[in-house]
Amino acid sequence: MKVIQPLALVSTVAAFGAGKANSESGLDRRGWGFSMGSVDVCVGSCENGGTRSNWYSSTCNCVNKWSGNCCDSRDQCDGNCPAGKGGPCCDYTTSCDSQGDCDILTSDLIVNGKFVTDKGPRVNSKSSDPDTLKGVFWLSGQADSSALLTFAEPPNAGTAHHFGDDELPDGATEWTHHIQVNGDRTWAFADENGKSWGLVNSLGLTYHFAKKTDTYYHIIPEASSLGIAVPQWLLAFDMELMTAEQQQTDELTVKYCGGECGGVVWNRVSSILGNFDWAESARYALIQVVDANGNPIEPAWTNFMMQQNGDLAGDSVGDTNGVLHYRTGNP
Repeated sequence: MKVIQPLALVSTVAAFGAGKANSESGLDRRGWGFSMGSVDVCVGSCENGGTRSNWYSSTCNCVNKWSGNCCDSRDQCDGNCPAGKGGPCCDYTTSCDSQGDCDILTSDLIVNGKFVTDKGPRVNSKSSDPDTLKGVFWLSGQADSSALLTFAEPPNAGTAHHFGDDELPDGATEWTHHIQVNGDRTWAFADENGKSWGLVNSLGLTYHFAKKTDTYYHIIPEASSLGIAVPQWLLAFDMELMTAEQQQTDELTVKYCGGECGGVVWNRVSSILGNFDWAESARYALIQVVDANGNPIEPAWTNFMMQQNGDLAGDSVGDTNGVLHYRTGNP
């Protein structure tokens, strides 16, 4: 395993290693529409993932159940959803391109009160894992970057990028998980046009988890396509399990859950040259939003949905709030 040089490390860790600062939305880019006979015209931008057939087209092609001249209206559910089917908002759909890049509406991840089993990040129910790593987790406060992750490795995951023979971090007892960010349904992003999505795909960004105790893990990032890892003395990632008492007072869990998330919360901290204070702004809460049985955890799930549908989730041109992006198949 190679070790990355100090000046080259920042770009390799964008997806999981650093929190995202709140950004200003800038000028209002929304379009407005009108009809000319049978032609629907949109002046300005097509919204919510809509596109034009070419640069001079006056109409928008809408996706993900959006409609209207500028794709700014949602079809309404008729309230009749037998067996998870029925009206336009009752069943769930997804779209994947030939490269395995997929989109799904965040609201469509829950069907009949359960997290879907064949779309988005896998629900981790592996019996050998502790309950504190099961389900699906929300990377809180990441704006247009990372949204959800799972510790459920794909069933066909290989060992090419595993650190089994590499030296463990100080105090760690074993390597436990190896999560490739652009792997098969391991991670979901809030914005496909954000910088993190393209970066992790090109680098094959992988996080290797080393267990120190049941409540503390070291995390080693690697650009697996390059065989480069970040030296721990320079930049270190760790996660420590929060107690219920800590959730009640920690500024992050108070902000995102009102002090009680309803499930497991990990405190994700970083250090630079061994100093945690220097990287305090990158700290965030890794919040369990779905349990091992696919049940959404409240109020964490609802609060995740509120962030995902808010102004900070899809702040890149051409993308949309409320849509998650993930990969399927081997990268």
